Amino acid sequence: MALLPWHNIDTVLLDMDGTLLDLHFDNHFWMEHIPLKMSEKHNKPIEKCREEMRNAYAQVEGRIEWYCLDHWAKELDIDIMAAKREVAHLISLRDDTVPFLDALKAAGKKVVLVTNAHPDSLSLKVEKTQLDEHIDELISTHIFGVTKESQLLWQKLQAHLGFDASRCLFVDDSQVILDAAKAYGIAYTLGISNPDSKKPENILRGHVSTNSYHQLLSDSKPLSIIVASKNPVKIEAARESFQSAFVNSLVTVVSIDAPSSVPDQPMNATETRDGAVNRVKYCQEYAANNNLQADYVVAYEGGVEVLDSVPSTYAVVCVANAERCHTGRSASLALPPQIYQRLQQGQELGPAMDALFNTVNIKQKGGAIGQLSKGLQSRKSIYISATQLTLSAFFYPELY
Repeated sequence: MALLPWHNIDTVLLDMDGTLLDLHFDNHFWMEHIPLKMSEKHNKPIEKCREEMRNAYAQVEGRIEWYCLDHWAKELDIDIMAAKREVAHLISLRDDTVPFLDALKAAGKKVVLVTNAHPDSLSLKVEKTQLDEHIDELISTHIFGVTKESQLLWQKLQAHLGFDASRCLFVDDSQVILDAAKAYGIAYTLGISNPDSKKPENILRGHVSTNSYHQLLSDSKPLSIIVASKNPVKIEAARESFQSAFVNSLVTVVSIDAPSSVPDQPMNATETRDGAVNRVKYCQEYAANNNLQADYVVAYEGGVEVLDSVPSTYAVVCVANAERCHTGRSASLALPPQIYQRLQQGQELGPAMDALFNTVNIKQKGGAIGQLSKGLQSRKSIYISATQLTLSAFFYPELY
């Protein structure tokens, strides 16, 4: 059983130090390097300086001052950033961080770093690790003037990001901060039990915990799909369909711009079905020639057909794996006569709708279905239902 229900998670909020980066740098800096600097500065025994620093840290623990480099530069009368650079060679990512982040991105999750670290510290660590290349947004809580320990931070963070707390995962190595996130209403929390590679693991109570993102990904039964399109509506429809069907898997998607080898606007059932099947065959051949592994290939083709004397639009979905290939069909929507006339003249449905309703690139948004149903349905919603129904042949292969 997967540790986390990935089908219920859209946004992943991640701590930095101890969660994505080895906490050894920070522990060494604050508990060894700073006491050493103070010992040299004041000609005191280093053990005495360690004790004084522990007491100073305890006085502001959990408050913004605890994480504020400006505060400590003033209190200690030293250049904190210069001191950090003296031991910056110790800054390092956990060895499982990049595979985890890349899997989240491939699965279409919104990935946001939320750290209590001072912006200058965050900048230094990004400089040393290129962490920003794998994350959608990086946030230092200093911009809000309050830390993750506080409920006020979570209020401000939600207002800033607009995330749905019921579909959000928060990952951290701090018991207090994980508790604060859960108290705010973050539905899923994950604790990292081994933040410092040089220290024993911690016990985190009341939260799912792990000491390895590799193990987390393994438990989640990764499932990869190829979508035969660069259209974001089709990509997200395929991703959501498979994530809902394989709830214990982290679904990753590769998109390929695959030709249909039929007219740009299919005008009958045969052309529409052939377009979807041809896209799948192209992707299968592409994958074989490029050593690209995938569990499933998915393609969509929108078509037009006269049903009971009424011109209608619909979509065909083609789903294939290594053993079988099946097609399915979406619900249909009656088209206005003036739209159908444009299609008979060789225009595609998307541009015809754009011209009639003064929209822009409607085919990569709600589509004709979204416009004509006033948002009750959308292009994506009918793709999802058609895909889910087509997967029945893969759930019960002995019956098909």
